[in-house]
Amino acid sequence: MTKGVDLLASYTLSKTIDNTQDGVPNQDPRNRAADEGLASFDRRHRFVLSATYQLPFDQPAWHNWQVSTIFTATSGMPLTAVLNGDRANVGTTNAQRPNVSGDPNANAPHTAEQWFDTSVFSLPAPLAYGSAGRSIITGPPFQAVNLAVSRRFSFGPRAIDVRLEVFNLLDHANFLLPSNQADSAQFGKIFGAADPRQMQFGVKFYFR
Repeated sequence: MTKGVDLLASYTLSKTIDNTQDGVPNQDPRNRAADEGLASFDRRHRFVLSATYQLPFDQPAWHNWQVSTIFTATSGMPLTAVLNGDRANVGTTNAQRPNVSGDPNANAPHTAEQWFDTSVFSLPAPLAYGSAGRSIITGPPFQAVNLAVSRRFSFGPRAIDVRLEVFNLLDHANFLLPSNQADSAQFGKIFGAADPRQMQFGVKFYFR
């Protein structure tokens, strides 16, 4: 800590690959290599910056005040385009994928009405598996600034902390994943978001 300011920053670059996802069977059990793709928890980029500032003002009214903030930014989750029915006629309906003819993330609109380029997907021929890989769609990123303002009141060996916390201070819209049903009219659309700005007030009592 220098002059009442404490800073901590971290950046992570990662890539996680597997050939299965959340208990969903492989599209073709005889070709598990075709299901190799990004894991559902993969986050390519993650940046976190936290700061704490103890107010330096000499006036007694500002003694023991502290402001803390955390900024978090992560890249989007991977998403797999799937089909509703058993187009390949193999007896399973929850792992079959459409055909793909390009990168769904290139020139994507990135709006709630259409997050990725749905035009690159098409239905495979009957009795055939689709060519789209697993986890080839990148979902919306996440960004949030959290803020806390607190003050400690001391009474001999006892103390009271009064704290105000604000989550998602800037009220940034963090969209949920879009619809991944390639044979649905809702394909590529987003219908929800994470929590908006929230505030809470707390009091903590210390004693011996």
